[in-house]
Amino acid sequence: MGIYATRTSIKFDHIDVPFDIERVTSRFMLSKNLYIHRKQFPLVHSYAITIQKCQGLLLNTAIIDLSTGM
Repeated sequence: MGIYATRTSIKFDHIDVPFDIERVTSRFMLSKNLYIHRKQFPLVHSYAITIQKCQGLLLNTAIIDLSTGM
């Protein structure tokens, strides 16, 4: 087995203290007695851009969150 990280720290804007995120283990059943265990950080890769910067860009797809819970 190699050496791997068990946690990572995320620094958010407007929050002074970094937030630690630990690996989680998921278990999947392939057949009656065969399971797969997967360890990963519960993170979703994303990218953001302001409306002003994307004017004139040609985008294949876009997801726009219009919720008010910010």
